[in-house]
Amino acid sequence: MTTTSIFVELLIAGAFSIAWLSLFILKFSALDTSMLQAILALNDSHSAWLVGLGFAVAYQLGVMVNLLAYWVLYFLGEKSWRVGAAARIKDKDFEKMRTVVFQKGSEQLLQGLLGNLHFARMGRTGILNFLLLAIALLVYNDHLKGIAIVSFVLALVSVPVWVMQGKRYYRRVGIAYQELSVAELEPTKQCLAPLPPTPLPPAEQAVKKR
Repeated sequence: MTTTSIFVELLIAGAFSIAWLSLFILKFSALDTSMLQAILALNDSHSAWLVGLGFAVAYQLGVMVNLLAYWVLYFLGEKSWRVGAAARIKDKDFEKMRTVVFQKGSEQLLQGLLGNLHFARMGRTGILNFLLLAIALLVYNDHLKGIAIVSFVLALVSVPVWVMQGKRYYRRVGIAYQELSVAELEPTKQCLAPLPPTPLPPAEQAVKKR
């Protein structure tokens, strides 16, 4: 998973965050749609810095929503998945397992793990973003009920994505750690194996027989 893909992922999460956050602000603050239109009208003369500011805000909101979604859903599933993966080793330290796997795992393995982690993150941020967007639409205007229902359905669809990809990520980390540990122990076992007895020279064998 490249830095660019993570940046795009956070921008997408931040863009949805801007949508529901704007609706809440318009509903519960002194701002109204006319003021919002006046701000958007500045795009003609200040398009460059407005676009840059929009990207910066979306990125920061994406980071915050990603962390918020992680901590909210950590106790609803991810904590048990981590414990289940860490139960494969004696000290039960998942961070140790993950560090070893990402240091010594093959490129193909790491690409698969990062792919699982990517979809798990998108799933959990989708749950939070689509749910808050549905609530914001209902609070802002009853006529947006149809769009709110679609957003709520998308939040429900995001749940199995998060569950399947999250479970798969933690399970694969645990299995990979076990395989890497076994691979490291094999040369040690071979070195510690008893050496076969050294045959005696023919003269000494003849003396021994007498």
